Amino acid sequence: MEDPQFWIQLFGNLGVIAVLIWYMWYNVTVTQPGIQKDLMGRMETISTRHDETIKDVCKNFTDSLREERIACRQEMIELRQMFMREKDNPNVR
Repeated sequence: MEDPQFWIQLFGNLGVIAVLIWYMWYNVTVTQPGIQKDLMGRMETISTRHDETIKDVCKNFTDSLREERIACRQEMIELRQMFMREKDNPNVR
């Protein structure tokens, strides 16, 4: 036991084990929660932007359909009026 090489080897092995334990503790208690918190914040931002984009797309699509319906309705009214004029005056064009 008085062999200095034994003690150097023992402390070297214990030091490596201590560094590995510290690394695991630090990784589990500090690094991973920080990464998870950052990721959750980014996912929340992406989710919010996605929701806003979907709402905008749906609103634009609905507005577009509304405008198309109004245009078709106006066209039908004009066609009806044209047919009624032709019915009343078949010789006038």
